[in-house]
Amino acid sequence: MRDNLSVRIGGIAANLSRIYSFSQDIGSCEEVLDLINETIHFVNWTMIDPTIECSTSHVLADLAALLETWKRTCQSNWVDDTERLVISSAAQEWAQRILQCSGLLNRAKPA
Repeated sequence: MRDNLSVRIGGIAANLSRIYSFSQDIGSCEEVLDLINETIHFVNWTMIDPTIECSTSHVLADLAALLETWKRTCQSNWVDDTERLVISSAAQEWAQRILQCSGLLNRAKPA
């Protein structure tokens, strides 16, 4: 069963929040790499949806490029606290940006 587009985009935001959280710990490199790979998969899966707005597709394309960079450099830079902080901060910012794109924040709350 396929989740609707908003839920899939929200899932990408959730993964970015997990990357942010795990990036705080020097011992979590493998977990972060797994999350990066999973998020790349989710982004690619979501971008091919015919109902996606062009602006959201462009945001996801930018995110995919960033995730590919993280994937290539993560292991070699992981022990550097500054580099981990860069990933952590960027993941947190992107999580918020992607969550906004999802439209989940604009949904009416059930009574």
